[in-house]
Formats: sequence, C-alpha cells, structure tokens
Amino acid sequence: MSAIAWCFALSRAGAASCLLDAGNIPIGADLGAAYAGQFHETDPNRDALFEGEGGGPIMLPRFAPRMYGPRYRKIFFQDSGIVDKCATAIWSGDTCFYVNFYRIAAQGRFSVAQRARLGTIAPAIAASVARHFQEKPTSDLATLFATRKPLAGPHPARAGGLLPHSRRLQLRGDLARTRHQPAFDPDLPQARL
Repeated sequence: MSAIAWCFALSRAGAASCLLDAGNIPIGADLGAAYAGQFHETDPNRDALFEGEGGGPIMLPRFAPRMYGPRYRKIFFQDSGIVDKCATAIWSGDTCFYVNFYRIAAQGRFSVAQRARLGTIAPAIAASVARHFQEKPTSDLATLFATRKPLAGPHPARAGGLLPHSRRLQLRGDLARTRHQPAFDPDLPQARL
C-alpha cells in the first residue's frame, strides 16, 4: 500500500509553502502550489492546526469530503482522484509542518489497519520533517524530540546529537530524490528514529 505525501510549512503570519510532493498524481506539483498559494486559507483543518500550536504532534480528524467547500473538493479530490487522507502536523517555533498522506481511487481508501499504522508513525514523520526543514536547527535531535510527545523520553539513538555534515547532505539528497521514487509505504518496516 503506497501513500502519496505532501508536506507544507505554514506560518502564523499566513504564509505557506509546499516543501515536498511525492507520489503518483500527475497534477501533484500543481496541487501543492495551489494549496500554498491560496487554498491553505480555506483548509477546514486550519483551525485544528493553529489550536494545536505549541503542543506535541497533532493528528487531524479523519477525512470526510463534506468538510471541504465545493471548489476545494473539486480541485483537490475530484479532479486529482484522491479518495482518502490521513494528516498530522507539528509546530516548531513559528512554523507548522503539515504532513498529509493520500490514497487515490486506484488504491482505494486506507484500511483500518493502515490508518492505525499511520496514526502510530505519522507523528514521528512530522517531527522528522520539522527537523529536516528547520531554518534554525536545534543543536541536537534530542532537543527537538524531547519536547514533542509522544516522542519525548530517553532513547540511545537520539543522544548523539547532529549527524556528521556528510550524512546530513546524503539525507537531504535522499529526500530530494523521493519525488522520483514510490511514495512512503506505511506497511513496510521503517527505520527507527
């Protein structure tokens, strides 16, 4: 089961940008630009995103097309073939990192098990996205993860601080190449943080 992902950065001042669009929707890049350009202002999840500011990861309500206005629904769901969505977000400083996983008609909706798996791992993915795209990175991963429930708490892999510069560059390259690879698959075993 593949999921299509879009990651956005939203600011308190109202700015939005599309950080990543990965998947098999031909108009995916256009949708990301449209969302960042104006549709973020009418996203029905916007209130939940801004109400969750300052806390840990936010899991957004289950997808229901009726939540969205007719124009939004037509552009983002009907025209693109998206039939299901699972979303999470996390605040880091003045920026909300909003990570969305989608299914298209050919894939069908997320199963109960897939949704449960995404609900478990999506907060960690949001925290990783936030860490990757921070303009002013914290001095070490432990600082970011220690303040973001449910990821807070001691973990030996987080104690070592930042990765060496060459490894950070490699990870950025890996992320950039995801635009040309299959989207994230929540059914596959994932690396530990």
